[in-house]
Amino acid sequence: MTEKELGRLNRRQLLEMLLEQTKRANDLESELEKKEKQLAEKEALLSDRRVILEKAGNIAEASLAISKIFESAQSAADIYLKNIEAHSKRGDELLADAKKRSDEMLAEAKKRSDEMLVDAKKRCAVLEKQTADKIRAFKDEVGRLNFSRDSQPSE
Repeated sequence: MTEKELGRLNRRQLLEMLLEQTKRANDLESELEKKEKQLAEKEALLSDRRVILEKAGNIAEASLAISKIFESAQSAADIYLKNIEAHSKRGDELLADAKKRSDEMLAEAKKRSDEMLVDAKKRCAVLEKQTADKIRAFKDEVGRLNFSRDSQPSE
């Protein structure tokens, strides 16, 4: 998967990929345990064969057989370790990318909320001024009405 394709994934998809990679790593670890168990069994078998081969006087063949078994076991272990390292690195990269994206989203949300707050304060200030102007105008009108009522002669 390319970086561009990764960039299109949302946080949930990235976390799902991370979980999938973790499951794969666990599966590989289980597979290694099985291989280690098989290796132990083969080593026991090899030990038995060595006794037989020593009795038969064929030490060269036994050495070659042991070497091949160990080479196979080492090869399997090397492959397993490479897979674990690759999956772990990939998981770390996905996690870092997800964290970066969440930080960016959080910063953007904070910025938007700050902008909305500033806008709301400006609107409130305008409304407060309009209300104060209306109250002043109303008081002036009430004052004029009282003045004109008081200045009229009583009958």
